Amino acid sequence: MSIYRSSGKNTEIYEEYELYTRQYVENVGGSSNFTAKEGTIYGDEPKTAKPLELTNLYVKVRLGSDYDGEFGFDWVDVNPETKEIEKIQGVPFSELSYFYKEGTTKEDLGSIVEKYTDEIGAKHIIQDHYRFNPISKHIDIPYVLIKPEQKITLSVEVILWKGKVSDDIISITGDEFYDFEIVGGEKEGKTAKKKLKKAGKFDLKIKCLKAGSEKMYDFNHSNPNTGSHVVGGLIMMENEILTLKFRVIAVVSSAGNPIEKSKNIFRNFKDSKITDFLNEKALNQAGYKVVIENEQMFKDLETTDVDDFFYAFDKEDWKRKNLFSVDENRKKFSLIKNDQGEERFKEEQQEGQLVLDYQVEDGTDSAGNKKYKMQSNDLDETVSIYYADKLKSKAKEYKGGLIILSDFECSNSSVAAFSRMFPVNHYGLFVAVNGHNSKNVFAHELGHMLGLAHIFVEDVEKDEHKNKINTIKDYKNRIEKCKGDIAKEKISNQVSDKDLKAKPLKNQSKVLQTFLTHFVQKQTLEECLNNTNIYLLQKMEYRNEQIKFYTDKANEKKEYSSYSIAGKVVSKAEFKDAINTSLKMNETEKKNLEKQIESNNLSLKKLSLLNTKGIFEFDSEYFLINEDKLKIYEDYLKLKLEKDWEVIKSNYVYFNFKSTENIMDYGQVLKDGQDSVKKNKFLSHQIIIMRNDYENYK
Repeated sequence: MSIYRSSGKNTEIYEEYELYTRQYVENVGGSSNFTAKEGTIYGDEPKTAKPLELTNLYVKVRLGSDYDGEFGFDWVDVNPETKEIEKIQGVPFSELSYFYKEGTTKEDLGSIVEKYTDEIGAKHIIQDHYRFNPISKHIDIPYVLIKPEQKITLSVEVILWKGKVSDDIISITGDEFYDFEIVGGEKEGKTAKKKLKKAGKFDLKIKCLKAGSEKMYDFNHSNPNTGSHVVGGLIMMENEILTLKFRVIAVVSSAGNPIEKSKNIFRNFKDSKITDFLNEKALNQAGYKVVIENEQMFKDLETTDVDDFFYAFDKEDWKRKNLFSVDENRKKFSLIKNDQGEERFKEEQQEGQLVLDYQVEDGTDSAGNKKYKMQSNDLDETVSIYYADKLKSKAKEYKGGLIILSDFECSNSSVAAFSRMFPVNHYGLFVAVNGHNSKNVFAHELGHMLGLAHIFVEDVEKDEHKNKINTIKDYKNRIEKCKGDIAKEKISNQVSDKDLKAKPLKNQSKVLQTFLTHFVQKQTLEECLNNTNIYLLQKMEYRNEQIKFYTDKANEKKEYSSYSIAGKVVSKAEFKDAINTSLKMNETEKKNLEKQIESNNLSLKKLSLLNTKGIFEFDSEYFLINEDKLKIYEDYLKLKLEKDWEVIKSNYVYFNFKSTENIMDYGQVLKDGQDSVKKNKFLSHQIIIMRNDYENYK
């Protein structure tokens, strides 16, 4: 409802949210006139005017029918009558199952919730992302990402809302970044336009001239009655090419001929054209270019030395390390041709499996039976560390992403490959033999590596979200407590050098036992441990002086006329007891200090053995002074946990399992009884997540 003032009176006019049905006239006398769509002029006196001849239309842009992942494209369908969201990238709104809901306060981190608990909230977050026009919500603005020099063709549909087409023109204007051409239309400078004879479809050709930042390009509609108005458009996304470098390596057993086994793996990777697929029908949608660092090796495998590009493990050694197992009941099936040239599957006994998860003993239950728990052994990290050690033994090194190909299956037969969202600077992909020929497996797992969750929600992911919130809250509490401990230290250490016989020292921190990953840098932790050891040695020196002082007092032969402790007169026996007690206390603390220094030195030794990809996890205690502990906590929260949560928040919508054509969905979708639909699309927010992840790539 809008209020218009006329001759000192308030006149209420109902204003419908339709396009181009209103016209305003300001008369010289200062009173406002409003022309309604029926032709009635509201001013000083209502008068009848000739109804406006209006053409009310909008433009909808969609993919061509032959789209197969050649570029990034995302859209939402809105019912023009009800303004309700109907589909997100072709998926019915009813298939949306979860969404990220913001917290109500700054401290509230929000959570992933089921859509049915707040359908309005789900609609609002989708509206916010797709930038609905607040008045004409039936106009959707698709997202498009194409690489520089790339050409694409989109389908444009002119939809008549009210009125009729007569001398109407649709136009879109390019610039130094994009050139637009309307098929069947004409060009005027950088503006492509088409005179309409009727509503319907036409093709729009787009060429990216050079990379640029995100920008909206409007479709304008003009005719003699209404002037020029925006009736749709495109959001061309930021599209600088991002290069993602990988080295492809093989992990094989040392039995037989590991070199030839590795070459067979490399031949298959080359023949499958995985890199071309990623660059033309998958990661290209986010503006990525995948580069294989050892591409030259693939060009001539027969003469190239491949020793730098594989790691051969001893099966018995890996069995002892819970990395390899043999299941006598597992078979492998390879496709071969018989003498008649007919294809058939050959059944063979599996050589073994790489263990994705293994069981470790976890005590006994009330009945005295052994209990077990599952632990991941992080095969990708394990192989990368062993491989780095192999290169180091040859005075070589490699820094960058790894694609690890194995000629074994995983112990979990449902796993063909895996990568991970966390830590966010993790750039490793492990592919088992049953995933080598599946291009979508590579695209799906690299999506995880670049920060994408599944487009559906599993129980394990819901638990991960909850655990992440709880961990962030825990670290925030640790930081506040540590700040409080430091404040207390500053008060308690206001003692003169003369009384301490050493520099004023901070109180010893409590043991810090936490899992520190890549984000607490090796150098940072080394510095903190060394700082603590300096402090511990200073405190040791002070305790040595105290022990000498009390030892001298205990051994003193001199007799005094009176004895006192802290100004209180005591007997000689009480005085000697107090001296001996203080001596024992200082000796006990000295032994504790020795253990702490020894423990820190052990941790420093372990750190020195780790390469930059190592995981900082110690089975021994180590000690940090509070100021350094605070630094570790703050870095861990800021550089890891908060980034983790940003990734979770950014993956803000989740659909029912197998309901989408999204690369991060599983399985095949049967649509209208037709053949299975390809998983060949990313949503625009997924493209943004993947592009933002590039800053973590090292």
